[in-house]
Amino acid sequence: MAKIFQHRLSDYLESLHLRMLLEKTANQECFTLQPVLMEYVTEKLIVAVTQELITGDFNL
Repeated sequence: MAKIFQHRLSDYLESLHLRMLLEKTANQECFTLQPVLMEYVTEKLIVAVTQELITGDFNL
């Protein structure tokens, strides 16, 4: 099961890389988000966490 998951995850990451949504690090061992996507995801995370802190409904 874990082997299948690792294989699929690898395929998904490579697919995102080919669509230019991810970048490989200098050593080619890791992926990172494109800067504009990182900014977008960070903004969404801040909004979600802020809302959870205000409501006390922790789901994240």
